Amino acid sequence: MIKPKGLVIFDMDGVVIDSINEYFITLRSTLEEFGVPMAMLPTFRTFLESFSNPPQPFYSQFGVAWLEAEKVFRTLAEIHFRTEVLYSGVVEAIKSLRSVGYKTAIVSSGYSDVVKRRLQCFNLTKLFDIVVTDKFNKAQVLRSCAQILLCPSHLTYFVGGLWSDMRDARLAEIRGVGFSAGHGFMRPVLINAGAEMCVDTHEQLVERLAA
Repeated sequence: MIKPKGLVIFDMDGVVIDSINEYFITLRSTLEEFGVPMAMLPTFRTFLESFSNPPQPFYSQFGVAWLEAEKVFRTLAEIHFRTEVLYSGVVEAIKSLRSVGYKTAIVSSGYSDVVKRRLQCFNLTKLFDIVVTDKFNKAQVLRSCAQILLCPSHLTYFVGGLWSDMRDARLAEIRGVGFSAGHGFMRPVLINAGAEMCVDTHEQLVERLAA
């Protein structure tokens, strides 16, 4: 296998697909199904503040067990997530990076069937060399992707919109790129979490990496 110029690993939600509103609506709908009063439902701000954290403690504060809520969430997600869209310029950016020699991958903690449907729906499948989904140790998976594609850590980038994404990139000893337009996390938060650089658009990502 020929060694690539580098590897760019994308998180899916908040980087490739703009789904933050769909997550918020689905979460609130799930809590309503368990009888949580409207006055107690999380605001968009409190939702964003907890988005990087495990779901179990978040749901437990409303008296809802995540193991039960997850089934309802998945059912409702099939309805609400039909309105999600790609970020403007993301397909062109991925194609540009590949044209100059980068390998590309998806590492998403989303459900495998949902990720597969999204890739097919938006005709993205052929744009990625590796797709990893479901629950895992993200730092370990990021490191493994680089090893599989024979890409050294200093040429491997993980583009994410969460502070936890930047933490995982740091733990994997690869280069974190914060996408500050995704989940609403400010540049200082992403940088403090370990981002080596931050971009506001996918065009900026290409400019930084393809130079």
